[in-house]
Amino acid sequence: MDEVVTATSGRFLPSPPDDLNVLVKRTRWNTFRLIHRVHHRQYAGNAFNPGIKGNARFSPIKTSAGHPIPTLYGGTTVECAAMETVFHDVPYAPGLKTYEKPKLETQRHTVLAPRRDLILADLSNVPLRKLGIERSQLIDTEADCYPYTRSWGAALHDQCPDIDGLCWVSRQHDRKLALIIFGDRARVEDLTHLDGPTHLTGDLNLYSLILSLALELGVNLVERPLSNGPGLDWRVRVRRSSGSTHSPPSCDCSAKARSRYDFPSSHPHAEAVEFVSANA
Repeated sequence: MDEVVTATSGRFLPSPPDDLNVLVKRTRWNTFRLIHRVHHRQYAGNAFNPGIKGNARFSPIKTSAGHPIPTLYGGTTVECAAMETVFHDVPYAPGLKTYEKPKLETQRHTVLAPRRDLILADLSNVPLRKLGIERSQLIDTEADCYPYTRSWGAALHDQCPDIDGLCWVSRQHDRKLALIIFGDRARVEDLTHLDGPTHLTGDLNLYSLILSLALELGVNLVERPLSNGPGLDWRVRVRRSSGSTHSPPSCDCSAKARSRYDFPSSHPHAEAVEFVSANA
């Protein structure tokens, strides 16, 4: 098996072998198993990305003949789908992290279910051993490795003509599964449209889930980037019905900037959202 070196890690990583069709473990995504998708509003809920633009782990990719492969990403829950899309690039860092709420305005949530069992290549830890590649080399990688991981996606597609896509334990939400479906294997007609597209911030229940996930990440949703104020140190406190409070990391911001915070005053477990001095 040949090896390649990635852009920034300096590690030599294995190239896809020529006998993937024999080595790959297939798994079934049954018709009763839901697919949650968070996608741009320009796409219908069950529409495939044409596979021409983008920079993701397994897309865009082409066939051996050079034709773009349409793809559709999803997850087993809306939280997983959101982590794999809108919150994908939230850094692994302590302290204040902000996310601009307007970025959510263009995103929609759709729930799908396959009309037939989908056959997917299983990229979980045990089957990866048989393929000769570690999870850290294929799934737990940063964007600089995506050209390399896409070569595996293209090889799996070309060498395994019976598979409809790939599935793996999500890197971003590692209690759930993520999947990608190949649009030249599965058709739009193979996917039942159960719910959506639903506006991420326009539906109270859905927005509550997004806000709860943001709080779990330590992310503050803002209308636009915060600018530092004149020496003021404030924090947002969510007072819950139990009497406890949640205090996200403090930040320096002006009163005008503080008014742009969007915290879950509509959250079913929150009674009030207030700004308090970080010294209080």
